[in-house]
Amino acid sequence: MLVSTPTKISVLIVDDHTTLRQGLTLLLGQQNDIKPLAGAHDGQEAIQLAAEHQPDVILLDLVLPDISATKLLTALRQKAPYSKILVFSGIEDGDQVYEAIDAGIDGYALKSMDVSHLAEAIRQVAAGYSFLHPAITRMVLHRAAQKNRPVPNRAPESLTKRQHQVLMLMASTATNAEIAERLLVSQETVRSHVKTILRKLDVPTRTQAVLEAVRRGIISV
Repeated sequence: MLVSTPTKISVLIVDDHTTLRQGLTLLLGQQNDIKPLAGAHDGQEAIQLAAEHQPDVILLDLVLPDISATKLLTALRQKAPYSKILVFSGIEDGDQVYEAIDAGIDGYALKSMDVSHLAEAIRQVAAGYSFLHPAITRMVLHRAAQKNRPVPNRAPESLTKRQHQVLMLMASTATNAEIAERLLVSQETVRSHVKTILRKLDVPTRTQAVLEAVRRGIISV
């Protein structure tokens, strides 16, 4: 009888520091469910390797020598549309962070994290969830709350009490399983609520749903 081997999460590491790339490749490779791919030292190589390998997750430093973060994110989405993008940066504040979140990245981890927490962030975005380091969550939510936003031409659909509860838990970066356990409902029910929330707020990702809700005053920081 043949026993199937679980598929590992393929990760493309993009960073212009060779020692960091090599160290992450070694350390993440020790995780049973993660498979680091060849690393990229700049944006052009990242685009090329992403198109070639179609990794599950792209672990991306925001600051690269040859291309802006915004242009690189756009190119990676075009060349590897099904890859999740997890920013891995030392930048904790400023316009670059907010622009990356607004561009629809799947997660933002900090280089101060230990490898075990980084591995969990990789697993979370690979599974289709958002991940924001708590320091980044605090920064972007405070900034979103202060940012002026034009009133939509049409009144947004209101959320039900249950959808509001789900949204509040999404703001804590809880997974669907954790939300289901907290609210004593099935994960399928949570998934249905999340889809409805995204539709009502007219946003594509969980992270952007939280930001949009803060901007509209639906939830507070």
